[in-house]
Amino acid sequence: MKIAAYLDETGSVSSFDRAGSVCLFGREDSGWVEQDRIGIDFVDQPTLAPRKAVLRDVAARLGTCRVLLLGQVTGILPAILQEELGFRLWRSEGDLADQLDSVAAREAEAAEKAAKAALSPLIPLPIAPLSLGGGCGGGSPRRRGGPAPAADILAQANSALEIVGDPAESRFRLDLAACLASGSGLNSREILIPILIGPPFRSLEILCDHPPRWLAETLAGLGMIATIDSLDAGVRVTITRRDDR
Repeated sequence: MKIAAYLDETGSVSSFDRAGSVCLFGREDSGWVEQDRIGIDFVDQPTLAPRKAVLRDVAARLGTCRVLLLGQVTGILPAILQEELGFRLWRSEGDLADQLDSVAAREAEAAEKAAKAALSPLIPLPIAPLSLGGGCGGGSPRRRGGPAPAADILAQANSALEIVGDPAESRFRLDLAACLASGSGLNSREILIPILIGPPFRSLEILCDHPPRWLAETLAGLGMIATIDSLDAGVRVTITRRDDR
């Protein structure tokens, strides 16, 4: 197994606000062995575009490794690693060797759970007609003889969608931050999942404080990808289908 870690000049796991190196470790009979070291310093790259380019270069150099230890896993750069580049991030504190062992064990446990979940029968979520309206609380969901709670959730989620441009192009926008603050009682998964598995769309823009941590894995399973842009307040996550790119 291979795991990467972002280390500062003292060899401690650090965050991207300090200069350091992404180090690739492989587990061998003798223990964890460093296999590659990629020095990066975002201080010299104050804008987002060159920082994203650096992360893409790091991802390419790490090959198939998509597990990374960081001192801080929140913020725009960790979000890009998760949502655009498919990394699984682990916040690390303490001795590096111990942390590598701990993450390896947790990754193995997560892989086992995912394998079991893949063998479990799926429970279909009722899909209602797409009903568009303005604002997170606007619009009354259309009901058909007392729908199941899942259909209620779908209707509430769809009522928050806004059309972007020509309606025939199926491009939509959702202010997730406003929805979560509207008092509906729904969480991000309850709002987004019905939309993602509902009627096909060309693109979906999600305005939020930060991308939901569960989103990257879910999009991969649905054949979708996300790009992230920094805004004055929060981020914009644009979701498209792989076959549309």
